[in-house]
Amino acid sequence: MSNRGDWFGVRVVVEILVGKDPPTRRTYEDRIVVVRSSSDALARRKAERITRADEETYRNFKGEKVTWRFKDIVDTYMILDNKLSDGTNVYSVLMDYSFYQSVGN
Repeated sequence: MSNRGDWFGVRVVVEILVGKDPPTRRTYEDRIVVVRSSSDALARRKAERITRADEETYRNFKGEKVTWRFKDIVDTYMILDNKLSDGTNVYSVLMDYSFYQSVGN
């Protein structure tokens, strides 16, 4: 670990609201944010802060209000490599078959 901390991959969910769509019709983005931090808890807070800073609102081609906003932190994963480069594994999770099937759909 350097004096700047370890690298973490933080899995974040961003909610995309279009017009007056109810939650069941909304789209959600599954995003991995890479941050450097001294702990899992601080990595989560940093990833949330970064994601909230990227929130935006605009009008789509139909004139509907579209809002991208932070929804949740799903998981945090410490990256074991100190240097990020091609092929660095920034996030992984073990899953059973039913979870694998749900991810594929």
